[in-house]
Amino acid sequence: MPDFDLAMARKRAFHTRSKAIEHLDKHLIDFETHFTRHQGKMIWAPNAENAKTELRLLLKDKAVYTLSHPLLKELGLQNEKNWKYLDKEEIPEIKEDGIALIFPSFYISENGSLILQDHLGLVDILLSHCQRIVYALGIEQVCPNLNEAENLLNLLARFGEGQKDFTSIHISFGNRQVRESDGPKESWVLMLDNGRSSLLAEIPQRQALYCIHCGACERHSNFQGVHADLMPVIDLIQAPFTLGQEHFQDNFKLPLSGRATKSCPVGIDLKGLILENRRVAVDRKLEGRSDALAWKTWKTAMLNRKWINKSGSIKNFTLKSFFKKYWGEQREFPKTAEKSFNEWWQESRGRSDH
Repeated sequence: MPDFDLAMARKRAFHTRSKAIEHLDKHLIDFETHFTRHQGKMIWAPNAENAKTELRLLLKDKAVYTLSHPLLKELGLQNEKNWKYLDKEEIPEIKEDGIALIFPSFYISENGSLILQDHLGLVDILLSHCQRIVYALGIEQVCPNLNEAENLLNLLARFGEGQKDFTSIHISFGNRQVRESDGPKESWVLMLDNGRSSLLAEIPQRQALYCIHCGACERHSNFQGVHADLMPVIDLIQAPFTLGQEHFQDNFKLPLSGRATKSCPVGIDLKGLILENRRVAVDRKLEGRSDALAWKTWKTAMLNRKWINKSGSIKNFTLKSFFKKYWGEQREFPKTAEKSFNEWWQESRGRSDH
């Protein structure tokens, strides 16, 4: 696409995703209607435990071939003993009765199709060898039609893979029809909620559902380098609603530099969402006892002239002790000046009577 206007594409993507999420209930019904019309079967999973149970029942005693994906981690299925992960090991001989577990980029509500992007050729292998396929995705991965999908896929390739396009893109419509020569004989779609509808109910934070899972915010933020044990920025913003309220505390560790926001191809206001989550945590008294104590102490100290004028070594020790956990071990905590501005002013300009 030689005339690809990146700025316009990002604005268009934000509009597409925002409108689709606002009318998510309608898009889900439309998708199910079209997909089942092609003899595909739907599995609705309200939570991760239900999804895991449904998958294990469906895939029990079968040869399962899949790829590593964040959704597997969300479901706790990233290291199943009898599953073959094609991107973790040498590609095995795929049995004819095997089942492929694939993760589409989007589902198209207009015609009940699924968009599968492939950069390494592994999806091609699964589609060409497996006659039974399970597609797993979240309810938010909606796209109204194929025209909008083209724009989203362009952005996904550029921001996710650093390429102008993918090696191949597949459009799946469910089971193979009588006059069709290719396609799966049996297909299922596992549609996962797992707290996404709770996030949808929060008007400011629902913007987090616009994410197209390109990973740009993770790569361009300095957050992961300091807290490598935590989830990516967008996942931590969603986590209080999808995984539990205890994850509100992690939002106080997220940086407010704005680098992640600028890198988002869809234009999600990540910085604003972090601040909104912090506000909710404070309103619900979920910020944690240590956080509450630290900020109460900070407020008390800032209103006390004697404490502000204490020596720099005392202030440095106190601040480092309070915020060491959130600052991380890979960075040196900034040191305060030995003298406060008040002390410097009095010494250099003389004590004021005002």
